[in-house]
Amino acid sequence: MATAEREITVAVHCGVHGRVAADLARIARQSGTRVAIRVGDTDIECSSILEILSLGLSRGCRIRILVKGRAPEQVLDQVCALLTGEES
Repeated sequence: MATAEREITVAVHCGVHGRVAADLARIARQSGTRVAIRVGDTDIECSSILEILSLGLSRGCRIRILVKGRAPEQVLDQVCALLTGEES
């Protein structure tokens, strides 16, 4: 199974709130890949909005995103665009 990972700084204006968490969970579910976020020693699966929100990610937080499955780079690019505020 292919994997991709990248470290980013959360840059969405209000941090990861409900809409961003829902969009992230949707990307994870629809892509058919395993998407996870690592903050320090904590890893969470992005298929759960509540798990995403439990991290309390605010603007400026450094996180590592890990994607396993088909076309992980494409999914990783989508997730990074969402969390850095660069999505179109």
